Formats: sequence, structure tokens, C-alpha cells
Amino acid sequence: MISRCFILVFSLLFSNACHHKTDQKEMKKTIERFSKLMDELGPAGADLKPFIETAERSKRLSIEGKHDKAASLLEEAVQKMESLKSGAAFKAEPLKEDWIWPPELAAKDQTEPLANDLYLVVSDENYPHLAGFLEQARQRGVDIRRVQAEKTFALRQARVAVIIGNSASPDGVGLLLRKILNAKELSMLLVGPQIFIRQNVFRPRQCLFVLAAPYSEQMGSMAVENDSEIFLRVLPPLTKSGHPRFTKLYSAVSNDGLLWTQEKKLLINGVSVPEIVRLEKGWRLYFVDGLANIPNCAFSTDGKQWNPERFQVRNLAFSGMGVADPNIIRLDDGRWRLYFDSGFLPGREGNEGLLSAISNDGVEFVFEEGVRFTGQEMADPEVHKMGNIWRLYYPSKYAGQIATAISKDGGRTFAPETMLDIKSAGSFEIVPVKGGWRMYYNAGRGMEIVFSKDGLTWTKEGEVPFSGANPAVTELPDGGWRMYFIR
Repeated sequence: MISRCFILVFSLLFSNACHHKTDQKEMKKTIERFSKLMDELGPAGADLKPFIETAERSKRLSIEGKHDKAASLLEEAVQKMESLKSGAAFKAEPLKEDWIWPPELAAKDQTEPLANDLYLVVSDENYPHLAGFLEQARQRGVDIRRVQAEKTFALRQARVAVIIGNSASPDGVGLLLRKILNAKELSMLLVGPQIFIRQNVFRPRQCLFVLAAPYSEQMGSMAVENDSEIFLRVLPPLTKSGHPRFTKLYSAVSNDGLLWTQEKKLLINGVSVPEIVRLEKGWRLYFVDGLANIPNCAFSTDGKQWNPERFQVRNLAFSGMGVADPNIIRLDDGRWRLYFDSGFLPGREGNEGLLSAISNDGVEFVFEEGVRFTGQEMADPEVHKMGNIWRLYYPSKYAGQIATAISKDGGRTFAPETMLDIKSAGSFEIVPVKGGWRMYYNAGRGMEIVFSKDGLTWTKEGEVPFSGANPAVTELPDGGWRMYFIR
């Protein structure tokens, strides 16, 4: 970065030029302020060219021995930069019309995968550096459709898109990156290149990869290193059996939570691991979206007709971590915490463990730093507050049973507890009922129902009389129950 170079160059020049320690100290402060402002304004989208030219002039004056003029010129530049920072000149406008979904995109029939192609936004300058990525796409049969950054309406046709560029660039790609990323994410780019995954930007159920780096060579290597994760979203799976792109969401109803009757209507195509939350005026459904292999959510007033929402997890650089198997709980202060695992990604034996994000509205979340529970076998987490403790349930990948962990700090960290005597073939649902807790879980070809008073010792209550998996259960206003499941 040019600002770091100026720190070194000017420090050497002015340390020799300034006769008094006070002058040296003041000049050092000016140089440090200049460098810091360069780093802050660049990712935020300011035009740094005039300041770079000023710094070059100041350096030449210093070399010529005109140190007072050099210092005055640099101080003047700092004042202008501080004025720019305090104003709104460098701030990008939010995506206005782009964030308004046309009715046809939010319609109930928008559930099938789009054409098997990948939309790419990159500048002419950086495009040649993607030769390796483009060749991998050609070999794997992925069609890439390049679009201009200014034509965001074209991205409404994309189920999966990749935007590659420098957020500090004054071109259209840089502007688009500054619209999509927030201030925290832009500041993360000061550390180095970053990858972010965005959902639902230009259309519902859309996966958007954002690859941001200061140098073209870095962009090319980032694209190649993550091509498998990107192509996974558009290539057809090796098998359709059980793949979330082809599983369908159905529902069933019950008066007592034990005897169930199927509702025949197909609710959503291409989903897995549903999670249902009852709200004051309806329900919110969280799920893993098989169409783009990302988490998502939808809202319904009747539990039958679902409207897509703009689910998002902010401040989470991809860096090998995704968001999989969402589990949501309401905190005592009214906020929502999303627990998730990072998924089992290509070339990796496990994941990062149990992670979390926090939200005020239950739709847009902010990543919480740290790991809530460490375990490479983590998948399909389920967290509940039971008395004074928070208990985590998860299917142990290696034991084939449901394991538990407990938290005494409000669900921020968990410690291993025990292994339940329940053989589970996948995800499960636990709901509070009179006198204790009821669990619905995958048991081979079907689902079984068990009850517990303490959350640890469980006894069988019955079986669900139809095939299905990944149950999500909610109580209805009339005292009955509805179960969502996939098959």
C-alpha cells in the first residue's frame, strides 16, 4: 500500500531534515495521520489519486531539501482528507431500485433452479487474470455469462453470481462492491483479500460470491482456490437421491402432537433442514436452500403460503466457513441468535464447530466472533433453554447417536455433557410440551417420537405414520400442531 511506503520514506527523510525533536515528532504525527486516512478512505470508495499525487510532490520537495514546503503540502492534504472523511462524499448510496424485487421474482412459482450458468462481474482490467478460473469452468462444463457492473438488472436472472474486484476502485465494480458490503466488511479488507457470500441481493434465493482484493493477481488466485465451492452451486449433483436441490417441503397436522395427518400440498422446492419459529403475526421458516446451497428464510401468516425474505449473515468472511444447518432461538432481551455449523466443505474432513450470529429482526444477522462449541463432527445443532442452563443437542457423526453439551453463560460457550441413548440418522426437532419435552427425530426410514422430563432420559411415545425427514414442529393458535418435513 502506498500509505505504508510513505511512512517509511518520509520518516527517513524528515528525521534527517528536522533540527528539533519537536519538529520530528509533529511531522511523524502528520505522516501517520496521512497513512491512516489513506487506509480508511480507500476501501470506503474515495478517489485517492489527488492525494497520491500530493504525496509524491511532497516527497520530491523533501528530497530537494524544501522540507517546510513538503510538510505544509502534506498537512494540507491531511486536512482535506479529514474533511472528506467527515462528509458523505465518499460513501456509496445503497442499492435502491436493485433491492426492490419485482413481483414476478417473489412469486410462489419461483422455486425451480434457473439455467445452469454462472454470472460474472469483473472489470476489463482484471478479467485476463481469471484465465485459470475460466479454464476450470470450461473443463467442468460451467457456462459463464459476463455482465457489466452497471447492469444490475441482469443479475436478477442469476441464481449464482460472482463479483470480483477492488472495493477502492473508482470503476463500476468498485462502486458495486461498496454498495453490497457494509462498513465493517470494508474495513476487513484492510487486513487482506476477503471472500463474502451474500444471499438474496438481486433476487430471492440467490447466492452471490464477493471476491475483493487490492491486486489483480490476488483476484485470480482467490477465484481458482475457491472454484469448487463456486461451481458446487451450479453443477448438477452426482446423485439426486437426498440432495437438497431436489428434496421438497411438505407439512402435516396433529391435534395432540402424536397422531399426524399429511397435508398434500407441496410448499417449497429444493430445501432441507427446516427450522420453524412462531411469531406474533405468523411464522418464519429457516432452511438450507438447495437451489443455491445457502441458508434462507421465508415468512407466512398462515403457515402454508411462504414469501421469501432477505436472510443475511453480515461480517462473516468466507475463508473456508459457510453457514449450514441453521438453528434459531429467541434471547431474553428479545434478540435472535442463529446457531449454525460451517458445513463440510470440499477437501476438508470437518468444520469449524458451532458458530453463531445475532439479529434484532430475525432476518439480517451479524456474525459473532469466536466458536460456541468446538467439534469437527458438529452438524444439525439444536439449542434450548432448560431452566438455568442452555443445552445443545447434535447428532454425533461418529457415534451415530444424539450428543449433548451445556452452557451456563447464556449460550455463548458450551461444554460436552453426555451421549443420549437415541440412534438418529439425521436432524431432529425438540419442542416444549406439558411436563417436559418432546423430540421428533429421523430413525432410519421414518420418524419416531420420544418424551423426556429432564431433556436427558427419553421414552418412546410413538411413530410418524409416513415417510419423511428433517422434522420442524410448531404449535398452532388453536392448540394443535403442524410439522414441516422433507422428502
